Amino acid sequence: GRLRETRAGAARADVVIMTKCLPDFSMEKQAEVIAQVRRYTRPGVPVLFSAYDYAAPRPLTVAAQALGLPVAGQPALLLTGIAQPGPLREHLLAAGFQVADEFIFPDHHAFTPADLAAVRARWRAGQAIFTTEKDATRLLAPALAEALAGLPVYTIPVRVALLGTGAAQLRQLLPGLSAGQPVIL
Repeated sequence: GRLRETRAGAARADVVIMTKCLPDFSMEKQAEVIAQVRRYTRPGVPVLFSAYDYAAPRPLTVAAQALGLPVAGQPALLLTGIAQPGPLREHLLAAGFQVADEFIFPDHHAFTPADLAAVRARWRAGQAIFTTEKDATRLLAPALAEALAGLPVYTIPVRVALLGTGAAQLRQLLPGLSAGQPVIL
């Protein structure tokens, strides 16, 4: 993102973590990226790769709890205010949901009752509404309770997972991490 470190800042880094990689990022592609990154780092600085790891949907609203978990093949509406919603959309499609509609707001969007009224106007019965945990914190604002009532909204938990031997390498760099402890970024 725009608020991240510049390439020149890599010269100060003790480790470089490339984010938002595809989970099947090949060793050949990793080697190409490492070669490019090495132009900016000190010799021997580890270059690790991470990807998003999505979990099963969780009900956010009372309406979602009453309906139970959504199932593959079900129509879906994506509601989010994150910088790059593409990976989440791709995850939903890969999980078998039919993303029939989307409300994509800017990153860190402060949802309003009018936003949720627009969602409600386009929402169709049987359609699951998916959002991120990050967005859920803003959707649960007391000022939105009435506008959110009755909508079946589910969160998609996401964590960042290191690819390949990245977790083991990070444990070596950070001795406070025990071998049995998962590395979650």
